[in-house]
Amino acid sequence: MASPAKVIELELDAPLRPLEPLDGYRSLYVLVRLHGTPIGHVEVRM
Repeated sequence: MASPAKVIELELDAPLRPLEPLDGYRSLYVLVRLHGTPIGHVEVRM
């Protein structure tokens, strides 16, 4: 069985928002954007 992952988008030209609770997730995948254009991604294992 796959481990649960939370997927979020992070817009670098906007104020940071608090993350929702991450209870039960094993990893976090972040799509990073600048002015709406994807510029990268990050995987964080918890």
